[in-house]
Amino acid sequence: NLYPPLAKQRIIMEWSGSWSELSSYLFGHHSLEGILFFGGKIILFILNLFALAGILYWLFVLKNNRVTAFLFLLLIYYFILASGVTAYSRLRQPVNPYIYIYVALGFDWLYGLYKIKRLSKDNKNLAQ
Repeated sequence: NLYPPLAKQRIIMEWSGSWSELSSYLFGHHSLEGILFFGGKIILFILNLFALAGILYWLFVLKNNRVTAFLFLLLIYYFILASGVTAYSRLRQPVNPYIYIYVALGFDWLYGLYKIKRLSKDNKNLAQ
């Protein structure tokens, strides 16, 4: 037989939390599919970091709208917990606009911090 059995060729696209499926989930992607798979995971991780920064900014710096930020968080995490760890991304679609609000806030806040730090460094260099 030229080809291995289909069970050995199976690529697990959605990891259900089983440790025996983890290696197939991580290393079962080849060539362009693997690049797209891991590239998407990396981009999603970066967006989640910006969303976390946006949440922290809204809760601890913008203190006048904490109730709205908390309600957005409840809405987002309700859909995350209701769909579970192994859910498809289509179940997260109703809350994506709210997540992107946090991403934009986080990006703007971190960019503002970078810009202030860079301007103070440039002014210090001009003063010398």
